[in-house]
Amino acid sequence: MGEKRPGPKRVKTGIAGLDELLNGGLPEKKIYVITGGCGTGKTIFGLEFIYNGAAKFKEPGVLVNLEEDKPKMLSNIKSFGWDLEKLERENLVRVIPYIRAVSSDIENALSAYTSSTSQAQKSVHFLSTNTLIELIKEAVNEIGARRLVIDPLTAISLMADSESLARMGAMTFFKHIAKLGVTALVTVEAETGYWQQLKFIADGVIQLDYVHSEGKAYRGLSIQKIRGSAFTEGYYNFTITNKGIDVQAQSLFDKQ
Repeated sequence: MGEKRPGPKRVKTGIAGLDELLNGGLPEKKIYVITGGCGTGKTIFGLEFIYNGAAKFKEPGVLVNLEEDKPKMLSNIKSFGWDLEKLERENLVRVIPYIRAVSSDIENALSAYTSSTSQAQKSVHFLSTNTLIELIKEAVNEIGARRLVIDPLTAISLMADSESLARMGAMTFFKHIAKLGVTALVTVEAETGYWQQLKFIADGVIQLDYVHSEGKAYRGLSIQKIRGSAFTEGYYNFTITNKGIDVQAQSLFDKQ
């Protein structure tokens, strides 16, 4: 018999019920897409991944918040008992509000756009994420981060005017992130922009849904891809409790 090869080193999400489906956790130092519609729980998923890493596993993490105001976000998540401000003081977490960086990149892109002479040049300029990448690198190095969450990354696909340019922009961005040696989650809004391109180039994809059926509503989770690793297939109900996400052990398909 041949020698059994060890599997990839795992990073535990700490999300109730999920690591069991992931065969122990996510393979480390890879990039994963968390996708779903509005209100499906993507932001909470990313926040819990960062919080659990810092508070439970002493793995520092960087959270890039592209949409919500930082004070508001920090206040909202205290309902889960997650004190990110304390973890920031302990250099276990860095929260990057990207509003100023986005403004800078948009201004630069618009300036370049108006002075460009070719359509190809105009499109490429709108894929600029230089400021974001530099902020992430700085934060990762400051605290020796092992985890990264970007919520949401949809902006990259929205800035492109074709699928090919969206993929090129995402590939370049992912290449920079991969060099950091962190396990990264990026959330994207389903059906927005060219988000499908992100799914193809990511190392893994987890889909979150909010489903209405026969007068009832429930949340569903499916692991669609984990490159180079086994995982449990199926469609699982999950709830959002006052402690975070709780994934049920039995597939909804098995209940039918």
